[in-house]
Amino acid sequence: MMSEFKDQVRAEISNRPVWEKINGAGFLVLGLMALVAQIFHIPVFWGIAILSMGVIFFTGGWRFEIPVYVYLGSLIVATGVAISILLVSDPAFLQTWGISSGVLSIGFLISPVMVFARFRRVFWWSLFPAAVLGGGTIVLLFTSLQWTDFIFWLGLFLGIAFILSGGYLRLLGLIIPGCLLSSLGVGTYFAFDMAIKSPVVSRVGILLVWFAVGWAVISFLSRLWCSRLIWWPLIPAGVIGIVGLGLFIGGDPDNAAFFIGNTSAVLFVAIGLYLFLIRKGMHS
Repeated sequence: MMSEFKDQVRAEISNRPVWEKINGAGFLVLGLMALVAQIFHIPVFWGIAILSMGVIFFTGGWRFEIPVYVYLGSLIVATGVAISILLVSDPAFLQTWGISSGVLSIGFLISPVMVFARFRRVFWWSLFPAAVLGGGTIVLLFTSLQWTDFIFWLGLFLGIAFILSGGYLRLLGLIIPGCLLSSLGVGTYFAFDMAIKSPVVSRVGILLVWFAVGWAVISFLSRLWCSRLIWWPLIPAGVIGIVGLGLFIGGDPDNAAFFIGNTSAVLFVAIGLYLFLIRKGMHS
């Protein structure tokens, strides 16, 4: 009777889908480690429990060729490491949250790398949470926590994520918000940084000039990655750029000397864009 019961249990387990076995093993390890943490009052074991669950998911996905479990396993491992850091450190310090955020950001970057290494599939959307968490990490660890720091790093990283995703997928619909987000982040930082003493009108002019640069870069990247030249972004780039320069000079007449002194650099950039975009677009 006992042998028949064991054979029946083995048969039922062997007939279960692979993903159910991986889930069962993962939650079993999670429960056992959590029980140890409760009995012996070792908080860090909660992080180790989540990390162990991630290892089970990753190993099962790698062994049975399930991309989602490879991705989730890598991400859960990073989550376990981040929680362990919070549990062994003082969570009141922003540096601790910054380090944990950095670990999660690395997890969102490593997870698709693992999937690509095993299955040659690209989880490009993982760049977006990695960008947000990475920007927050830099702000918490390396800046003075000004509002311009948040906008600069989050806008820059999120914009780069959009641009890289659009370049990989050859989608201009992702490249456009990427260029605009990056230019707004950089422009806001340089325009409203507290160390810069300029009238508000001139600050707005600086922001508009950077915003115009973002529009111009759209045409540049469309020619580089999408194999065709998109002309129309140059129209708002020109209009916004002229308005921005007018506000920059009008807010403080002394800025006119700065602008005239750098006219040669602006001219060289304009010639380079003409040769790269317009001439090649005409020949094609």
